Amino acid sequence: MKTKWGHDKGKSGYILGDLFMKKLNLLIMIVLALAMSMQVSGAITHRYDFAVDANDVVGGLESVLVGDAVVTGGSLVLDGVDDILEMDAAGIDANSYDAISMEMWYTPVTSGNTGFTMLAYLGGNNASTTWMGINYFMMTSAREDDISRAAICTNNTTDPWATESSGDGPEYDDGLQHHMVASLDDTQISLFIDGELMETSALSVNNYISAISTELALLGRGGYLNDPEWNGSIHEFRIYNKALNPGEVAYTNNFGPDDPKPLVLRTMSPAYGAVVDKELGVDLAWTMDAGIPLVVDSYNLYVGIDPNVADPNVPDVSGYSDITVLGLVSPAHTLTSGQLAFDTPYYWRVDTIDDGAVAYQGVGMTFTTLPETPFFVQQPAAYTLADAAGNATISVVASNTDYYRWYHENDSGTTLSTTNTLTLTGAVKADEGNYYCEISSDAFPTPILSDPGRLMTRRLASQYPMEVINVADANSFTPDTIDGYDMHLTSTGTASALLPTLEPNVISGMTGTNSLLFANASTEDPNRVYCEVPGDVVDYEDITIAGWYFWRGGANWQRLWDFGDGTDEYLFLAPSNGTNMRFAMRTPAIAEQGINVSPLAADEWVQVTFTLEGNTGTLYVNGDFAGENTAITINPTDFSKATSFIAKSQWPDPYYDGMVDDLRIYSYALTEDEVATLYYDVTGEYVCVEDSVNPLTYDVTGDCRVNLDDIAAIAGMWVECERVPTSACSW
Repeated sequence: MKTKWGHDKGKSGYILGDLFMKKLNLLIMIVLALAMSMQVSGAITHRYDFAVDANDVVGGLESVLVGDAVVTGGSLVLDGVDDILEMDAAGIDANSYDAISMEMWYTPVTSGNTGFTMLAYLGGNNASTTWMGINYFMMTSAREDDISRAAICTNNTTDPWATESSGDGPEYDDGLQHHMVASLDDTQISLFIDGELMETSALSVNNYISAISTELALLGRGGYLNDPEWNGSIHEFRIYNKALNPGEVAYTNNFGPDDPKPLVLRTMSPAYGAVVDKELGVDLAWTMDAGIPLVVDSYNLYVGIDPNVADPNVPDVSGYSDITVLGLVSPAHTLTSGQLAFDTPYYWRVDTIDDGAVAYQGVGMTFTTLPETPFFVQQPAAYTLADAAGNATISVVASNTDYYRWYHENDSGTTLSTTNTLTLTGAVKADEGNYYCEISSDAFPTPILSDPGRLMTRRLASQYPMEVINVADANSFTPDTIDGYDMHLTSTGTASALLPTLEPNVISGMTGTNSLLFANASTEDPNRVYCEVPGDVVDYEDITIAGWYFWRGGANWQRLWDFGDGTDEYLFLAPSNGTNMRFAMRTPAIAEQGINVSPLAADEWVQVTFTLEGNTGTLYVNGDFAGENTAITINPTDFSKATSFIAKSQWPDPYYDGMVDDLRIYSYALTEDEVATLYYDVTGEYVCVEDSVNPLTYDVTGDCRVNLDDIAAIAGMWVECERVPTSACSW
């Protein structure tokens, strides 16, 4: 018999009569019990239940019991002395996952694990240092430092323990059964114990799932061969092809080992623990797990402020749900602003009903609404570059707000705008800097301040003509004639007189008459000369760095310039690395990104220009395009530049040997035409800038113009023909 639904137009959602609801709830509880006989979650890719043997009952992989390891009484029993389980690491293929979770139920022998033991290990072993584990994802319940841990390290084969990304928790070595989950995606790792989140940490640079080794897959020991084996019983071990969220972990923990209730929903949004704006409403959505052969009839949605709605131990939550929507056909539902309160945690769950009226209990999720006080939904852009005319807009999005007030950091007493958008026209250098927005309301008059929004105009921001060396307070410097970021002359030696020196220019048309010489030819001389420059000189998102260089050759990896603060945050230009002129940039969180072009010519004056606009970095040599990288995701504003140099590297590389002149830094990326003009203004030599929209198709002489010379060349080829057969060439 099919159930018929009634709809009360005076209320939101679907309702049943009291009697009908009681019968339905009874039916749901019965079919929930029946549903537990269904296969495991489609998200489980490998499951070791130890009911019969140590093999994988989901993925079909075989395992090897090592030493005295034994499967008995539904558990894998390990005595901590040369007893482990070797799983099929290649079959598990951990590095093929986009997200992965390891889950285990275990009982340790009381005080039986006092060293650096591991419960589960997916990873490799360092062939050159065989005691060391590398490129791994692991979890442990007991360590010598009295913690439990889930960790990944794929970025270090020298001392991997020093660069792990990990989630830590308390040690449990107490003789009691516990539940542990290590959850990992491409951004973070989490550790759960007994259904509770212990810690979540962001992944550090180059710790990737895709780099996990498929050499070893072990229970009871890790890849660190000098560490002891684990001592206790493992009741069940699972691997999921998803990062379990706190609701899913609470769900599986509740039902325990040997009872894998299906996680029939693959995704649910908003994410667990999300913060949402009540005024915008909330779009709830979910997707089915394709790994479960389930024909869906409908979904029952429950939403409420009672945590019981998200409690996996409560199969029937209808009595706790403030908003109940039964019989949803579409896997989505919108909660309107009027259905929600401010500053309130909500709990929600979706039960799935199949075509046989069997209900599959959903996991509990939660979100919290923002408070009623004014708040910023969207802060001002951290960095805004005005257009060529000095026009720009900076805006915010705020909620529960009646009033806006914009001001510049140098004049907080002047209100520039009373709307959510600040519009600037004809901005000049004096208008640069940080802008702030204050919001308030009649109910909450105390202003709330936004993050700073920095404005920058397009201009030549710094220029070093290198015509003079000034001395102030016993410090020598050559001035930045625009913004005052002076270039301080220094050296590695003790003799203060050994500094960069002024030398006459030898290129016709060069600005002024001098250049700065860095005499670093001798590799035996302990004195190396260079310049220190304030890092703020390149603190722009888009940038141009242009200069003239007379490189006297020598060792590889010298630096024309190197702005940064160490070996993991910099942008530099090296005249040659042995193969190429090399531009590179990196941050502590993002690996090096660069551009390689032909090495810088030695013993002649060459203009080199670097531009960065958006994700495109470009190198020009003597005004000509030399190379580019269209996938640069780093900006100079992304990292510290506290120790920035001219002629010196952040690394222990050779110092630049040669001259530098007319170094310019722009707060934006010059166009190809503008770069060519910089070169022409000094040399008077034209630069051919190809027009991709209107190419000079008939420039057969290659002089970057179409004139009578080209027509004459075409006329000279008038009777030539490349047709086949040759008879087709008859004129």
